[in-house]
Order: sequence, then C-alpha cells, then structure tokens
Amino acid sequence: MRRKLLFFFFLTFSCLISAEEIQLKDGSKISGTLTAIDANVFHVKTSYGDIQIPRSAVVLIRFAETGTEKSVDANADPPRIDESLVGATYSNRTGDFELRVPPGWAMAPELRKTKDIVAALKSTDQALFLFVTPERYSGSMQTYQVLAETQIQSNF
Repeated sequence: MRRKLLFFFFLTFSCLISAEEIQLKDGSKISGTLTAIDANVFHVKTSYGDIQIPRSAVVLIRFAETGTEKSVDANADPPRIDESLVGATYSNRTGDFELRVPPGWAMAPELRKTKDIVAALKSTDQALFLFVTPERYSGSMQTYQVLAETQIQSNF
C-alpha cells in the first residue's frame, strides 16, 4: 500500500511539474497537461480530473519549461553559418536543413542582428524577408501545431 501511495504521489507531482498553463477569456487559469486536441476542444488532464475546454475560450497556452538553461555571452562573436544558395535551393549545413526559395532571392547575412537567426534571405525587390530561428519545445508535435495555429490566428 505504501509503495502505491508513493508511486501515486510521484506521478501526481511529476504531472504538476510539466503542466501547461491555459489562460481563458474570463481571466481564469487552468494548470494541466494537454492529452488530446480535437477540432474545437482541448482535452486537459488536471489534478482534479480530465476536462474539455472549448478552443474559443482559450486566450493563451503557456507550455512547461524544459529546465535547460543556455548562457549567452553578449561579447562573443556570432557563430559562423555554413550556408549556400545555388539557384533556388538554399542549404544551411549549420542548422542542418535545406529549402527552396523563389528565383532571384539572395542570402542576407546583414539582416542577422541577433545570434538566434540561423538563416536570413530576401527577395530581389527587398519587399519580402525570410528568417529561420531555432525554437526549443518540449511538447508533442500535435500540441505545437495547436500553439502555432493559435498564434497565427491571434495575429491575423
């Protein structure tokens, strides 16, 4: 019995540590773990049980931190980016990715104002820009998709 109680306590405590915080339109906040996402509903496991939250009621979702820290030296030189643009194919060996850009686009290293920008490209008329930055995320791809959709919807 004691082992079961200890296991239950550990499980509950670990769920609370990695919980997301969901802020609703009415100002209330719910702490829990996203377990599923339907078209219009978030399924959240809380310490009080499983609940469903309509997507329309959610203002913001804060995801649990990974616990990792990264120190930044303001005086350090920016990292050298190993990249190339051949025709419409941009290759970035530093970030280990490749993408196709419209004809006429060019690399724009002068636009890398921070160390977090891995790639910077611009259109011929300099009306369009593309920036690539790394993003650390500890959740699942499904919850990341919802986060991205929510941010896009709130901005446009």
